Amino acid sequence: IRDRKNTFEASVSKDGKDITSSYSIAPVYGSLTVTVRAIDITMTGGEKTYDGKPFELGMKIDGLAPTDNAHETVMPELIDAGEYKDVGYTELLIRHDNGDDSTDDYAVSTYTKCDVTIYTRLVSVKVTDIERVYDGTLLTSNAFEFTDGTSAADGETLILTCSGNITNAGSTENGVTGWKVVDTAGNDRSHNYELTGAESGTLTITPRPIEIKAADKEKEYDGYAIDARGSHEVLGEYGLADGQNITQIITLHGEYIKAGTYENAHTVEEGSVIISASDGSEVTANYDISYSSGTLTITKRAITITSGSDSKMYDGQPLTCEKYDITSGSRAETDTITATFTESVTFVSDGTADNKFTVVMTHSDPDVGEVTDSYDISYVYGTLMVTSRPITITSEGETKPYDGTPLKGSRYTLTG
Repeated sequence: IRDRKNTFEASVSKDGKDITSSYSIAPVYGSLTVTVRAIDITMTGGEKTYDGKPFELGMKIDGLAPTDNAHETVMPELIDAGEYKDVGYTELLIRHDNGDDSTDDYAVSTYTKCDVTIYTRLVSVKVTDIERVYDGTLLTSNAFEFTDGTSAADGETLILTCSGNITNAGSTENGVTGWKVVDTAGNDRSHNYELTGAESGTLTITPRPIEIKAADKEKEYDGYAIDARGSHEVLGEYGLADGQNITQIITLHGEYIKAGTYENAHTVEEGSVIISASDGSEVTANYDISYSSGTLTITKRAITITSGSDSKMYDGQPLTCEKYDITSGSRAETDTITATFTESVTFVSDGTADNKFTVVMTHSDPDVGEVTDSYDISYVYGTLMVTSRPITITSEGETKPYDGTPLKGSRYTLTG
């Protein structure tokens, strides 16, 4: 905006010839005046739900010259929830197309400000149900899911504080006791939110499944019942929780005496188990205990029995020898041996015979009875032999008067 003289220069010519010097010209200058241009500014507001971003204000300018545009308009930064009245720009710069500042060439005739409303952001949540297997540690959780299509603004995080906590097997309510919203820098943005619904969740600890198996036992047959007490192992995916131990377990005496392999179905007495934590407190109720059998194996008792050997001079009677010795191993102290001999020799022509025999092992307890099959018996046979009997046969002499027939003697004596 400025006033300037409308200066000029004049020349006079005649028939194409400059005759300006023939005149004394006295110029009188007029004025050139550009007045301030009136403009009307209208601000456009509105409403939205808090989203963590500045409200986008609108501005309309009526009356700008065709060569000019509004540049570098500074608007107030409206971010937080609330009602803002008479909102206008804070700085306006108008430039000509050539880049010159023409702001001062304008005067605001009418300036209509606006109102802006940023509503509190409504959120609702459901605390997440959490379930895990008992491990002896405290279970807490502040996890949740947004409900009803709600969410926090981009770049902001809702943090819950929940009341539930549980250590032993069971369930407990996990309700919301506090909340806040923070941005990426950790600044509290909670004042822009309203928690309209907070459904509690449930914390559940399930009993820890373990299998207590009686340890396998093996021994050699000794006439007494196998003892399976006092040994076991814990099987399964989980085992005992860290720092916990079985402090009591009642295992039953084995019921089996004879050699064989048996399912040890009653090694652990159900309900007898006590599991304790490192502080000595009982935690058995936090376990789902199953029981499984061990295997009881009684191996056969190795023993070698050797029958006696005997010989005699032939006497016409069968030769037997009912003697034996245990030459390797031993019999169980509870058992007795009954031997049955099956061989005899009467004649020299029978040659040398093995003194074969069999034995039956019998337990001292009539309820147990025969236990021969609990032995691995090796038999070694002695020999039976009849030798020739030496004898002397002496014929007797005979006499007679001659009678024309042969004289034969038929009498003899036998010694030996």
